Amino acid sequence: MAKSSILLRQALVALAGLSSLPTTTAHSWVEQLQRIAANGTLVSPVGYQRGFVARDNPLFKGDVTDDLWQLPANALGRTKIYDNDTICSPQQSTSNYTAEFPRLVTAAGDYIAMRHEENGHVTLPQNQANKPRNRGTIYIYGTDNSLPNDTLVSIHKVWTVDGTGGDGRGRLLATRNYDDGQCYQVNSGAISSSRQDQFDKVATDPEGADLWCQSDIQLPSDITTGANYTLYWVWDWPTLNKANAMPGEEGVNVTRQEIYTSCMDLEIVDACSDALGDSTACASNSTATTKTSIAQSFDKSQSYGSAAVPQELTGNFAVNVEDAPADSSSNDGMSAPPSLAASAVVASTGTASTFSTVTKSKGSSHHTSSAGGEQDGQTVTVAMSTVTVTAGVTTTTVTATTVTAAANAAATSESSASTDSAASATTSAPGVVAEASNGELGVPRTQGVAPAVTPFMQNRRRRSRISILE
Repeated sequence: MAKSSILLRQALVALAGLSSLPTTTAHSWVEQLQRIAANGTLVSPVGYQRGFVARDNPLFKGDVTDDLWQLPANALGRTKIYDNDTICSPQQSTSNYTAEFPRLVTAAGDYIAMRHEENGHVTLPQNQANKPRNRGTIYIYGTDNSLPNDTLVSIHKVWTVDGTGGDGRGRLLATRNYDDGQCYQVNSGAISSSRQDQFDKVATDPEGADLWCQSDIQLPSDITTGANYTLYWVWDWPTLNKANAMPGEEGVNVTRQEIYTSCMDLEIVDACSDALGDSTACASNSTATTKTSIAQSFDKSQSYGSAAVPQELTGNFAVNVEDAPADSSSNDGMSAPPSLAASAVVASTGTASTFSTVTKSKGSSHHTSSAGGEQDGQTVTVAMSTVTVTAGVTTTTVTATTVTAAANAAATSESSASTDSAASATTSAPGVVAEASNGELGVPRTQGVAPAVTPFMQNRRRRSRISILE
């Protein structure tokens, strides 16, 4: 996408912000649920969380009186989660739906997408210091026996994958990174600008020009047909004592808890039911679709705004938990903190990728030519940076030297060649989401490593590349 197109889009979004729509909060909840067809398309009918209030509703506030539920209760000035804090807000304590905003109708074994706005938590990470590298972990729990007084502490990190944790009424279905690796809010930040270019889309209602984040999972195949199955979506977003870190890493401690939840119900029907709408499960054979085959059958020509995130279809666990090692190639740490924002965003393939950059600065006593370039013989300080990326963690080493303009030009040329070589090596290495020789979508298998995503639009056959941000 040309820079002018990005600026135009940002201007239109800013103009839209001056409309009569109510002010929204900067936090997140599940905006929509959709089934995922075998080709990766998000299909209708759409489902919603309990008690959903649309953002264009004149009564919408975006706080704990409608869609938002935060723990500890920030509105009450609390800093600790209490034992009796419910996992659902008062408005979501029971199955509360309307004809306009119904529950999702789906079948056992289906793939579904839970979509949320990132609200700058991904693209403007400098706004919240010392947040997790993946912008927080989303835990998704399921139960066919939801209770109005279910508490957070009795479920979160208590219910287990095998269903034996806690009171045994439910189980942990999936873990996801808040940042899915491609979502963005349209803003002037470097991450947003890069993703707008790479994952461009047509503005649609209600998503607008933004690209919502997704938590894509496969439902258990043993859910009883006819059941009302409840999902608890828990976004765990603590403040840490270190930047660019993850809870559980050595020396990393939580200094402040911050959790947001959404509670939603699924109506489980037969795989061939007409209630499934656009794509019945038996027609698409989704209940028999394996994680490998759905990735291989992914339609690479469709819009990002109406498709699942392909790397989320390889497994339900993007973040390790005690009884479920990570089995998904879902993004980890793609949204670098502000101290790394000037470095290229490069995906790791399990081993370190190293490239060089050049940052130059002219002395104040020197002059430039009328064309804006350095005059021959001019001294320029050149900082040669060696950047190493391993599993989403970036380390930069800078060595400054003073050279003439001619030498600087040579150094810049050499660095550019080195950078292009590293980009080529990265995009051709194992773990890159790209089109294989047989036309199928290759999906990385290295757990906990951010994939290098190649746009799959047929009319935009360019690879993700390293870019040096000014």
